[in-house]
Amino acid sequence: MKVLQIIPSLASGGAEHFVVDLSNQLKRMGVDVSIGVLGTGPGSDFCRTFLDERIPVVSLQVKGYSFFHAIFSVYKYVKSASPDVIHCHLSIIQYLVLVYVLFPKVKVIHTLHSVAKHASGRSKWHFKLFRFLYRRKVVQPVVISEMCYRSYVDCYGLRNAIVIENGIVPLRNTSFLDDVRLEVLSYKKNGTTPVFIHVARFHEAKNQKMLISVFNRLCVEGVDFCLLILGRGFDDGEGAILRATACGNIYFLGEKSNVGDYLKCADFFCLSSLYEGFPISLIEAMSLGVIPICTPVGGMVDAVVDGVTGYLSGDVSEASYYEALLRALRGHISKEKVVAYFDQNFKMDRCARRYLGVFEEI
Repeated sequence: MKVLQIIPSLASGGAEHFVVDLSNQLKRMGVDVSIGVLGTGPGSDFCRTFLDERIPVVSLQVKGYSFFHAIFSVYKYVKSASPDVIHCHLSIIQYLVLVYVLFPKVKVIHTLHSVAKHASGRSKWHFKLFRFLYRRKVVQPVVISEMCYRSYVDCYGLRNAIVIENGIVPLRNTSFLDDVRLEVLSYKKNGTTPVFIHVARFHEAKNQKMLISVFNRLCVEGVDFCLLILGRGFDDGEGAILRATACGNIYFLGEKSNVGDYLKCADFFCLSSLYEGFPISLIEAMSLGVIPICTPVGGMVDAVVDGVTGYLSGDVSEASYYEALLRALRGHISKEKVVAYFDQNFKMDRCARRYLGVFEEI
């Protein structure tokens, strides 16, 4: 079976990490898999370093994602690659219009990596096109959590999406782990200082203004902690303005390729999002036993059992997230329990087998 994954880029986002992990696992299972990206640019190849070198990556050279250029570029590549299945990620299925018409035997799957209203493109015509393609079974939608499925039903009025929870290959530590341990130790006031970590680019959806505000409050109240923020976007613009408001216990470390080393040194993982799909960063943290503290949005309510495998705030407000942090500091969830829950539910081999079953079935 030949499977073509298509995604805008291989930048450092969760969907991009997922595509790399899924492709690697499918390759190990004997699937002929390749990846097509719409274009190249600064940071667009970040995740490629984690990709099996046997998996080809082809840039479709779509400049500025020009609609008609994109349609023709995708058509030409599909014609030359002759895949059995095209697996699309993010808002991209509008570029396969010629494929649906000229290659109707090629089956197309679209994974919605967020709640449906945020995964249906940038305009009303995107929404109408996506609904038409899903309803007519031209494209098979896949959602990544039960909550995302409910959002799909509410958004499109359809019930034909398949639920496949995200999976990952557990993160491995690198040769820099000892250096990272010393770095993190330098941020701690003493050996018992709890280490919180947030892994995400600066984005309004991540609600980082609220996150910083809550930790600033803890600092004023004399609570011992350090918060590590890994991700791009905090060096200029609104990200830099937010960074300037952070207390001295908050450290902005930029984008890292060895995130697992920092997670290994952390006690708690923080996500304060306003909306989510099923965050890859969350299950990466759980794979290493880092206890999550999350807002109750998207697939986080499916991954985190409050008080058992992590902590969920009551809503996305500052007051509610503050209370969740205090509960976490007083709590007694073991890292071993979190790792065991991850092993049972979110390993990539399980996820890849489910996708392969869908590929074969359609």
